[in-house]
Amino acid sequence: MQTVTEALNLLKRQAELEAAMKQSGGIRVTEEQELHVVRRQLQQIPEAMQAVVQAVHSLCRPVTEVSEQQLLSIVDTFIDAEKSRNGSRVWFS
Repeated sequence: MQTVTEALNLLKRQAELEAAMKQSGGIRVTEEQELHVVRRQLQQIPEAMQAVVQAVHSLCRPVTEVSEQQLLSIVDTFIDAEKSRNGSRVWFS
């Protein structure tokens, strides 16, 4: 589950940096570089990122408003549903 919470934190940071880019004055070069780093880190954990996106979507809330506790509760529900549907195989860890 650590990877899923890491993905949540990275997605929140990505949203913050992208929002800052849209404001007048934009963002500093260091923040833009951080945005690229965050995106690369997310690419390294695609299953966890997809789990977070699905959980956030099921809550009908923006990623910035979802807590780790809410996320883990939803992910646990997904894992249980997936296990019961596919035996013991789970699509993410």
